[in-house]
Amino acid sequence: MRISLNTYGKSSEQAKAIVGDAIKQLVNFAQDKQKPVVIEKLDFAKKKAELEAAAKDKHQKRYARMLSSLSYNQIKGVIKARGFDNGIEVKEVNPAYSSVIGFWKFASRYGISSHQAAALVIARRALDFSEKPNRRDYNASQLPVKDGCKHVWSYWRKVARKPRELAVLHSLRNKSQSLSMQNSAFT
Repeated sequence: MRISLNTYGKSSEQAKAIVGDAIKQLVNFAQDKQKPVVIEKLDFAKKKAELEAAAKDKHQKRYARMLSSLSYNQIKGVIKARGFDNGIEVKEVNPAYSSVIGFWKFASRYGISSHQAAALVIARRALDFSEKPNRRDYNASQLPVKDGCKHVWSYWRKVARKPRELAVLHSLRNKSQSLSMQNSAFT
């Protein structure tokens, strides 16, 4: 389920109403499915301080405006309150490397966007599922070797440094190889 949320250019009261409606949809969905709501444990204080110092750049100004208009703590508070009111568990998880893990493990496998894959990782993290790399995946040849003594996030930090373009090229090469194998099977 996707809940659209556009508060850009709205007054603060309009934005609160839009956010409230979205949270109501979220809580209703969680109640219908009898599932908990999982949110990221985010802290924007450091980012806001960095952006105030570098507010002269055009792109930085746009990002600063986005961060200042996002009242994440207020939204998180409302989600928790509505969850409590409706008997729905609200879990907070650390979002570290969720985009990287989602991209490498799930996006191409399930044919979903990197944002959806990151959301999948957040949900799996709330359920304490494994974040180990899947070595049978076709991207495995590009991933660094895993050191069994270190936490899995140190591995994903190394993966995050690899350019995504290599993964895209690798994916395209594998798709063309599988298509040529399918075509040769019919001839």
